[in-house]
Amino acid sequence: MSDVLRIGSRKSSLAKLQTCLVQDSLRKFYPELDLQLFFKEASGDQDLTTPLWKMGSKGVFTQDLTKELVEGNVDLVVHSYKDLDLEGHDGTEILMVLPRADQRDVLLFKRSSFDHPPKEIKIHSSSPRREYNLSAFLPNALPFRLQNLQISFHPVRGNVQTRIRKWKSDPEISGFVVAKAALDRLLSENFSFSSDLEYVELRKEIRSAISGELFMVLPLSKNPNAPAQGALAAEIRKGDERTKKLLSPLFNLKEEEAVSEERKILSYFGGGCHQKIGVSVILGGPADFLFVRGKTDSGVELDAFDRWKGEALPKPSSLDSVFPKPRQGFRMKRSPLPTSVPKEKFWFVSRADSLPGDWELPGPETIYIVAGAKTWEKLAAKDVWVNGSTDGLGEEDAKTIVSFFEQNPEFIKLTHEESDIIEGVWKRFVTYKVDFDSEQPDLSEYSHFFWMSASQFDRAYKKNPEIAEKIHSCGTGATYKYIRKTLGSDAKIFAFPNFESWERACKGEVPDFLTKRGAI
Repeated sequence: MSDVLRIGSRKSSLAKLQTCLVQDSLRKFYPELDLQLFFKEASGDQDLTTPLWKMGSKGVFTQDLTKELVEGNVDLVVHSYKDLDLEGHDGTEILMVLPRADQRDVLLFKRSSFDHPPKEIKIHSSSPRREYNLSAFLPNALPFRLQNLQISFHPVRGNVQTRIRKWKSDPEISGFVVAKAALDRLLSENFSFSSDLEYVELRKEIRSAISGELFMVLPLSKNPNAPAQGALAAEIRKGDERTKKLLSPLFNLKEEEAVSEERKILSYFGGGCHQKIGVSVILGGPADFLFVRGKTDSGVELDAFDRWKGEALPKPSSLDSVFPKPRQGFRMKRSPLPTSVPKEKFWFVSRADSLPGDWELPGPETIYIVAGAKTWEKLAAKDVWVNGSTDGLGEEDAKTIVSFFEQNPEFIKLTHEESDIIEGVWKRFVTYKVDFDSEQPDLSEYSHFFWMSASQFDRAYKKNPEIAEKIHSCGTGATYKYIRKTLGSDAKIFAFPNFESWERACKGEVPDFLTKRGAI
């Protein structure tokens, strides 16, 4: 076996950094292997004016390096997976390598546009997907003072640092949308090139540019990623078993399956960066979820949010056995408790009720992460700048959301006085209490339950312990963990992204779009 492996990639700072990550990982497994790096400017890097979706040829960031691979000048090429053609290349094979980075997008926003709202909010983005989905999300997600302003999107090209400079230097532009994976990687120091002057200066420039400005990590439920965003691909020649074997320790088959599903779904609609379609597969532990939002070339609107994989929910014998039904549940009253406004910088807000109405809320210096889109919109209506949502997937994700902004944040969780029954990730800050009515529904006749909170389940279980043998569902976060801990490993517990998807499963329904994906 040859002791040399030649690795190619684009010449951009991010592409070289990503290649370095692959090189560093290979060195851990093969310290004696001679790893030689080859960088080349791609044709897509030369034309910085034409929007990508208008560029005629495919693979504008990849085809030049693929040519070097086919001609035998390199043994593998490292790509951003989302840049690769859906059709592939006859003479090569694509393999996903290393763990996937964050799939989400980030909206960077000038503080001056928040303090002194412009007549129109102009945002830099060349992506039809981002423009379509954010045009629907931002009007209710931005703080109240900005909600009645027109929002427009303006194309911008160049590497990340170039686009940041353009955003900062143009007084007409308020916002700029960028892949979070790019920010996370460029601001990290966990790679062997990190002390090179190029990357030291780059980190300094980016941090200086975003310091004092605002950010919003956009939720995948409202703005699904471009298929394969955040993933790295290694392209090798077909039949090159030696290189494939060398790369095998870098594989993650489950993540690769998720990325392949995203690309497969986009290909069903024709593929290409002109599409207004985002697709996200979320690997969520007890179940995996799928988000699809956008609009096809034929004008069909897509909006799917459901399970992708997970143990099938046993269908109830009758919908009369299901609890709760819409507008049915536990009768309760939430009441604020006397407390002062916390001084901590990082807040996790599971529901809007946890912010007392008499508080004078701090400004955007405080980082707000919420549990879901509904809470986001309620806070925005109070003129709060919300920084991100865990999409109901667990409060620990709050740390990942702010990773490019703060590596080790310490959140407080604004919650109710009975929340101490669960083992939360963050320090509790009690702001309200929940008073349940003395008369509650009799649960003994129901077989299937969906729980909105651990305290709700706890109260029901203490009153009706026989429900332990029944079928329970909830999200993937703290409530799931509490029910599992309480009922044990043999309990029948199923995770769903929301109440609506559980309701469909109880009815035996599958969203129209999800039924089609099997034929993709």
